[in-house]
Amino acid sequence: MYVCLRAFITAIPKMLCPAAIHQSLLKYDWEKFKGPGGHFQWKPKHKADAANPDEPLPEIVMLTTDVALLHDPAYLELVKLFATNLTALNIAFSHAWYKLMTRDMGPATRCLGDKVPPPQPFQAPLPSPPARAPDYNSVTRAVIRALRAASPALPADTVAGKPYYGALFTTLAWQCASSFRQTDYTGGCNGARIRFSPQKDWPQNKGMDGILAVLEPIKASYPTLTYADLIVLAGNTALTSAGAKKIKFCGGRSDADPNEPPVNVFPPRVLSNKLAQVRDNMQVLGLTPREMVALKGSLRSPSQQQRLGYSGSWTTDPSRLSNEYYKVLLMNEWENVTSPAGLLEMKAVGKPLYMMPCDLAIKWDAAFAAIAQEFASNASAFLEAFASGWNKIMNADRFDGPAGNKCS
Repeated sequence: MYVCLRAFITAIPKMLCPAAIHQSLLKYDWEKFKGPGGHFQWKPKHKADAANPDEPLPEIVMLTTDVALLHDPAYLELVKLFATNLTALNIAFSHAWYKLMTRDMGPATRCLGDKVPPPQPFQAPLPSPPARAPDYNSVTRAVIRALRAASPALPADTVAGKPYYGALFTTLAWQCASSFRQTDYTGGCNGARIRFSPQKDWPQNKGMDGILAVLEPIKASYPTLTYADLIVLAGNTALTSAGAKKIKFCGGRSDADPNEPPVNVFPPRVLSNKLAQVRDNMQVLGLTPREMVALKGSLRSPSQQQRLGYSGSWTTDPSRLSNEYYKVLLMNEWENVTSPAGLLEMKAVGKPLYMMPCDLAIKWDAAFAAIAQEFASNASAFLEAFASGWNKIMNADRFDGPAGNKCS
């Protein structure tokens, strides 16, 4: 892409033909000089074996990035190709230009017009979902049974002495869907790429393969059920069983081909300033402050926290979605401690309750703290905002044209 785009950008002033830059690079030697702006550039000089050394030199200059193409074997081969094969240059240029102009628009389904090419690899196209949808009500009942049934695939949390997977199912759904970025319309749970590298290898996704393995028997029982739909439906079902209100499910997701090339999705940024990190994550996800603060109060698995290297959670009962998180956050004093794995975490003074630095950022910020105080005193307000944020993220990547959403 870089080689053919240089043909356009650098050669604009003297563009006699699209391949002129590649031909000139090969025809002449290049000597460095300082331009009027005080920066080094390169001007042509005849080669020692030039057939016509008295021929006037063209009034062109190159940048160091242009001349560098001659000193890399792979790029040099492309320069030679484009200097002699205009068809190859035109094809490569058209693909590169389309990618440059379109890659921040997300999947091809967001593009309109009669000149839109077929989906390109950089758009991470997905196959069509199964033509026949599974019985989602039946799947929901299967998930409910799995919530409290021991599985050899992964140890469960324990509630009242019995296994409980609800907080883990919720975590899987969140980790899958919260890769969405409204900044370039990439990520999200459609495709269930959390199953593959690089997403499955992100540190924050440690153990997600085990949670997915707990759900594997359900997947096997419904041939037309996609992993993407199962992940979201399992999270939704766990939340509803835990007391969430107005959690909506919109089926029809598809699964990415396990043989596709790795799709590079940027993980949420980790910043040293945790308040800045929370705000950055909120903006990238497209959440409101109320939704962001509400989602912090989601079910949190003690066993998953330990799997990530932390000491535990702020609650020993991850089976109930309530406003208790905000009461614990606001009514306790917190101190910095180091987990057995060497990670910074926050411990309630005199109590075996643990939170993460990003949790305390909610308490430190005046605007976030005001919302947390409201939720601490008004459970209905919390559940309302939680449902709004959760539904938004679970369906954020269900595009219908450039601005529509299939689930709205």
